[in-house]
Amino acid sequence: MLLFVVHLSTSKHHKQVESKGIDAMSGLFEDGLGLMVLGMGFVFLFLVILIFATGYMSRLLNHFFPEVLPVVTARPVASAPDSSGVDAQLTAVITAAVHQHRNNKNS
Repeated sequence: MLLFVVHLSTSKHHKQVESKGIDAMSGLFEDGLGLMVLGMGFVFLFLVILIFATGYMSRLLNHFFPEVLPVVTARPVASAPDSSGVDAQLTAVITAAVHQHRNNKNS
C-alpha cells in the first residue's frame, strides 16, 4: 500500500513537471517568434531606407555632376565596293581554303 501511495505522488509530481516544461517551451517559442519578427522588421526597414537613400544620392550626384553627352562628328563615307559587295581576292582565298579542306578531308 505504501508503495502505491509513493507511486501516485511521484506520478502527480511528474505530470506537474511536464506541464511546466510545456509552458516553458511555449514561452520560449513565443519569445523566439517575437525576436524573429522583430529582427526581420528591422532588416526590412533598413533595406527600405537604403533604397530611398541610394535613389536620393543618385539624383543628388546627377544634379551636381550632370553627364556630358559626347559630340558625334560625321565621318566621311569610304568608297563603296563594287555592286556585288564582295572583294574578288577575298572570294578567291575563301574558295581555295574550302577546296583544300575538302581535299584533306577525303584523304
